[in-house]
Amino acid sequence: MRVGAAVDIGSVFELGRFRDLGSRSPWPAAGVLGLAFAATGLYTTDTRWDLVGAAAIAAGVVVLVGLLLPWGRMPLWSLLVLPVGCDAVLAVLRQAQGGSVSGYAPLAALPVVWVALTAGRRAVVMMAAATAALFGLPILVEGAPLYPASGWRGVVLWTAVALIIGLVVDAVVAEQRRQAALALAHANDLDETQEALNAIASVTRSLSTASPEQARQMICEAALHAGGAILATIVEPNADGSFAITGAAGIPIPQERLRDSVRPEASLRAFYARTRVLISDVETDPAVSALISQATGLKSMLYEPIMRQDKPVGILCVGWGRRQDRLPVRSIAVYSSLAAEAGAAIERADLLWRLDHLARTDELTGLPNRRAWDEALAAACAQDDGRFCVALVDLDHFKAYNDEHGHLAGDTLLRQAAVVWKEQLRPGDVLARYGGEEFALLLPDCRAAEAHAIVRRLCQATPGATTCSAGIAQYQPAHRDDLMREADTALYAAKTAGRNRVIAA
Repeated sequence: MRVGAAVDIGSVFELGRFRDLGSRSPWPAAGVLGLAFAATGLYTTDTRWDLVGAAAIAAGVVVLVGLLLPWGRMPLWSLLVLPVGCDAVLAVLRQAQGGSVSGYAPLAALPVVWVALTAGRRAVVMMAAATAALFGLPILVEGAPLYPASGWRGVVLWTAVALIIGLVVDAVVAEQRRQAALALAHANDLDETQEALNAIASVTRSLSTASPEQARQMICEAALHAGGAILATIVEPNADGSFAITGAAGIPIPQERLRDSVRPEASLRAFYARTRVLISDVETDPAVSALISQATGLKSMLYEPIMRQDKPVGILCVGWGRRQDRLPVRSIAVYSSLAAEAGAAIERADLLWRLDHLARTDELTGLPNRRAWDEALAAACAQDDGRFCVALVDLDHFKAYNDEHGHLAGDTLLRQAAVVWKEQLRPGDVLARYGGEEFALLLPDCRAAEAHAIVRRLCQATPGATTCSAGIAQYQPAHRDDLMREADTALYAAKTAGRNRVIAA
């Protein structure tokens, strides 16, 4: 069970709904009246039983009124009907059993306490007035001997005592309600904070397999949903000291409109001072360009520094479409934790990406290596259309080039070839180092004739006054496993035919 739910049932229900239900229930009135009638039998000398009967009828009417009236649709002042009715019954019983010496006076405090518990301060004042009427009107109307003038002292004292008791009880109940409300709000904050942190932990677990771009995107999305924001970005420094957005979630960011006009004072302050910066009014704060508000509709922004090993590595920026004069404690805890997690997650994602990139990259040329080539080829074969070609390209007489110019020159030739060949390719084409002086080429959405023209153009750009030979094979689903063998056979044919040529299988 959530902590907040427990507080809601245990405190708010007891102190809140109890007021609503207790003030409209006939049972407190029945309890007060029952106690009054029970006390009637303690002393019966000179009792006027006709008045006791009348009081009993009045008590029954009070209880029936409490049972039958639709209190939910009644105005607030009607809540005093039952306690005032109790005072009226007590007045009749006092008259029936000796007036001011009847001993019923202490019972007059119970309706006041009842009202203080259920109806609030104004009702307490009104019930104190009713108490004054209970004790004062008989002196004015009946007078001595049942109600001598000396009873005015009792009227004043009982009214004052009733008022003090009622106000004290009301203050105690109000404070309990306030504390219960604070406890509920705190519990809800804890619950929401825990839920947000759980969401962050879930994101963190997913980051272990995410690319750097995906890691930043996931962190921004977590920040977006953690506090009802409309925009969340990660801003990181470039090598030249400028800042760039490396991750974003929420509303689109109009880069073209903002690029030349954004003043980064708030970002710089958060980054270099390593402190949280909250801009309550984006439109008027000089640290933020007015274009941000105009282009995005943001009203408030938070800049939370992202730290790693006590060094700032970026800023988590969160924006709201409403004004935020201050952040709740829950939001501060969430964004602080998220920024701390962002630093570790970004570093981890970048490290894993670099390791994975190294595992798939040829160290000499910077091209994809044999492992990466196999993965790219498998992905191409798995596509439904399968319309592509592969080519194997080999530098002619590379051993002789090495023998004449040295291995360092040979390495330089391989790097230069990789650079100039990539310049001849289309977006989406894959050039990989297959092994030694041999390169593999994947040409998506391409037939053999088109591939021949592309590869021929590539060979013509070969640097170092050298030539190359190439063999092309077009993908056929029925001969999937033979694709590279066919390209190799075509390459061998080009070599046998005198090199410096392209042959398709």
